[in-house]
Amino acid sequence: MFDIYEGSFEQIVYQNTSTDKHYEGDYVTTMAEPIFVLKTTADKYYKLRYTVWKSNRPDFEKQGVYSIYFFECEADSMGAGGGPYIAGIDHPKRYGADDAIGNILYSLTRADSELLKESIDEEVLTQDNNSERLDEYITSKGMLSYSGIGPAWIRISEDKTECYQMLYTKPQYCIYFRVDGDKIVALKYTEIEKGKTIDDYDLTLSEPGIVLP
Repeated sequence: MFDIYEGSFEQIVYQNTSTDKHYEGDYVTTMAEPIFVLKTTADKYYKLRYTVWKSNRPDFEKQGVYSIYFFECEADSMGAGGGPYIAGIDHPKRYGADDAIGNILYSLTRADSELLKESIDEEVLTQDNNSERLDEYITSKGMLSYSGIGPAWIRISEDKTECYQMLYTKPQYCIYFRVDGDKIVALKYTEIEKGKTIDDYDLTLSEPGIVLP
């Protein structure tokens, strides 16, 4: 982030914040998504977006800044707040994974598989009736509550980019997917049984395909 930042801070030329609250009885979670456009003395403009999760039952392992997105932009740039769904600081090698996880969660919270299918490699989508199976599965689960979205993380090596997304539903799931460029080539749901953790399972999928519960 500091490598691309030129000059010294001069002023904030645009700012906005969106906040979503989710209620389950007396349990309240809040997702705050600020955005700022900064001007520097080098006549450069930068956009800073980030996501902060809070709740009225503090879990200090989950409190604080979850993700950060920072890049050079135009002077009149505006837009919505929020950072990447995947924890950490965004960088170019993560772009395909960030887009894919956003489309996965969009599909789950709206019970609509179409955007997710746009992120899946066409050959994978057409094999084994995967398109129809995704339609049936996502529709049958109904709309996922935002409070059920858990942490997401990523592992990048020389030959692959692997992503993990926890769903705090009943039962809990870990979604694993592997991307090639900006397309998902492997997608796997793993149910996490009560009393067990993700370390008790092989979450990965080595071959192209889709594995649903």
